[in-house]
Amino acid sequence: YAVKGESAASEECVVTYVPSAVKGLKDGALSIYSVGSDVVVLNAMGQKVDICSANGAVVYSGMGDAKIVVNVGTGVYVVKVGKTVKKLQVR
Repeated sequence: YAVKGESAASEECVVTYVPSAVKGLKDGALSIYSVGSDVVVLNAMGQKVDICSANGAVVYSGMGDAKIVVNVGTGVYVVKVGKTVKKLQVR
């Protein structure tokens, strides 16, 4: 990176919710993960999506879609999609 103090992108961290006993992702399954400094939510159509920082500040609140990408800073976030809640670390 050209900016002094910036580090290279972190490894991708994937947190996946599969609403069945079948292993692996099915088409249309809810998926929550981070890429770089973005939180990505897939397949949340029609569900309320909230992303909060570890101190409780709401950084995103809206209705889900096929793909939502929210740029956030480094830290720990709580992502709630409908009734599903996941903790996610963004590096």
